[in-house]
Amino acid sequence: MNNFPIQKGLSTTLQIRAHNGRKTLFRTDGKGTLPGQARIRLEDPGSGAYVRKSHLVGELDALVPYLKFTTTPPISDIHPLHEEATRGRTVILTEDPGLHLVWYYDKMLIKPIPPYLLEAAFWEYIQEADLQVYKAVAGFMKTYYHLIQYESDFRSATRSDVVLISREPGDHPITYEEFVEFIAQFQQPDDKDVSPRFSYGVLRLGTLNHLTRLSMHGMSYRYFHLHPRWGDYLRSLVTPLITLFAIVSTVLSCMQVVLTAQGLDGVESWSSFIVSSIRFSLATIVLVEMVALGIVLLVILRAVATWTSLL
Repeated sequence: MNNFPIQKGLSTTLQIRAHNGRKTLFRTDGKGTLPGQARIRLEDPGSGAYVRKSHLVGELDALVPYLKFTTTPPISDIHPLHEEATRGRTVILTEDPGLHLVWYYDKMLIKPIPPYLLEAAFWEYIQEADLQVYKAVAGFMKTYYHLIQYESDFRSATRSDVVLISREPGDHPITYEEFVEFIAQFQQPDDKDVSPRFSYGVLRLGTLNHLTRLSMHGMSYRYFHLHPRWGDYLRSLVTPLITLFAIVSTVLSCMQVVLTAQGLDGVESWSSFIVSSIRFSLATIVLVEMVALGIVLLVILRAVATWTSLL
């Protein structure tokens, strides 16, 4: 990891000092909190746990071996931020590192850059204190190297309604030229130098949900749920089933027309077709019953899971 030390920051609020034989972080402005997170004090032993929770993506890393069987693009294929609008996607902020650059239809979830990641002192500190976090945040910042490629991307990332890059009050605003010089440092890390998740770029939520079910990772039936209401959840299940049944219904209608035409002509032929039609009709009845039973069981299981989580 020493092949790409972060030497330049965009702020000098944080500095390093030795304390009881180890390096610690302190603020030059007299405040004792982590920049960008007023609830976390630097001297608090739990600050390290907060940083790990904010950046480690263990669940996604566990799914990486399965991503190679999908069409998920590599990190180098991340499109610049301005293209999200042209693709009809709305950028939604998330603080969950596992949802960073995860898209679902017209939504793209992006985690903002915390102010402390703009501090060179933080990078020097975390490289020694927690290499796992260092790899995770290095991969995270590498995504921004690809997201912010034009000044229009930078303006979109610093808008007042969608603040992806910010500074604490009192600091001078970051210019596009300053950010380009800073973020260029994160072009260097290879896949082996970042968390496994960051070998890939944008991830599709549907793919992650399917992989979670197939891999039974964490004994969960989904990676993330965007349907908190039961009606929305059932609608997401019923829509593809309606399409399937529409196709099956069309086939059955065609079979019925053929059989009726044969009966009107009085021609006793196509015996194999008649047998196939009967079998297909019976199979359709069984399929409909199985799907209906499956939906009922799924609703019951979801109700039990919700009830047990509230205990």
